[in-house]
Amino acid sequence: MAAASCSSKVRLATFVLLLLGCLSSGSGSAQVPLLLWSSDSLPPLASPAAGHITSNDQLTVYLAAALGSGPHTVLLFLQDKLSKDDFTIFGGVFGNKQDSAFPNLEAALQSSASSITVPALEWTGSSSFPALFQETLGVSPVLVDPETLSHLTINTSVNNLLLINLPYCTGSHKSCKEVLQDNDEVIGNVLSAVKAKDVPYTAIYTGLQPSRVISEASVSEQSVGRSLLATAEADVKAPIMFNVSGNPCIMLWAQNLSVSLSSSGDWIDLAAQTPSLDRSMCNTTHSLLVLSYPEALS
Repeated sequence: MAAASCSSKVRLATFVLLLLGCLSSGSGSAQVPLLLWSSDSLPPLASPAAGHITSNDQLTVYLAAALGSGPHTVLLFLQDKLSKDDFTIFGGVFGNKQDSAFPNLEAALQSSASSITVPALEWTGSSSFPALFQETLGVSPVLVDPETLSHLTINTSVNNLLLINLPYCTGSHKSCKEVLQDNDEVIGNVLSAVKAKDVPYTAIYTGLQPSRVISEASVSEQSVGRSLLATAEADVKAPIMFNVSGNPCIMLWAQNLSVSLSSSGDWIDLAAQTPSLDRSMCNTTHSLLVLSYPEALS
């Protein structure tokens, strides 16, 4: 009985976290996130397994189902670089949405008739996305911005592919957050212009290539980014990081992490303890974070 009780406590003190949409792959294949939303309904997309990278073939099949019938007006917001890390660092990860760089994007996703999120899409080259949507719709992209769009007549009886290029902070005198905020404002203005024309639309936000924010940034720079997400008085702890080849592969931020070993037992604050990550792993297709707290048994 004692052995069984101890085994139960060990299982309760060991947490296996399968992180989807919040993973940073330092040594895996190149990937970019893709957000898709529409003023009309979209076909469902099965949630991928944790760590799964969606292939271009899988995306092609989905786009054919979503855009294959009837005329569509597609807004392709194509940023020079984009990674999941941009949302992790600049998207208000603690629920502090007033610090988010993406208020218009978040509002569009929440108010849309339907939306799809692909956290990790296989990246095969900077020219693949425009070509993919051009092939799906059978039309060439038209480069627009909020000003030209306001004067553009959109024929809703045929397919339209409107391309909106967005910069990234590489080589810019502005910070990454400022550039992303500017891009978010462009997204908001474009959506407002399309809605003013009463044109049904489907919008996509993705990147020409990965930005790999976390793998290129130093730990000190990451700490500065996270401090924007909390008040000046808050003590924001450093994330739990699992490294592969010297680069962060998985990063976990938590305000608190508590566990009780029985229904009537006291809660144990695990934030004050250092976990073992020995059973964690990360490769090109899967990421697994295992937090073991042996001190929780004492």
